[in-house]
Amino acid sequence: MNRHHYLCQGCAQPLFVVATTQAGKPDLRWEIDHQDEGNRGCSVLPLLPLLGEATQPEALEYAMDVLSPLRR
Repeated sequence: MNRHHYLCQGCAQPLFVVATTQAGKPDLRWEIDHQDEGNRGCSVLPLLPLLGEATQPEALEYAMDVLSPLRR
């Protein structure tokens, strides 16, 4: 299992990332959104939830506008 940790580029809050497999398809089905629903002032809120099929979350449409890797 791969773990993906990201912050939102619009508000720097953590995002949850969920991926599910699809029978017979190489791509995963992704859902990415704020962990906390209280981020009403986020500048990328109109793009969330980020949904789609891809091998990795960075390949989703608008991913580069939303995802910021979590720095540790």
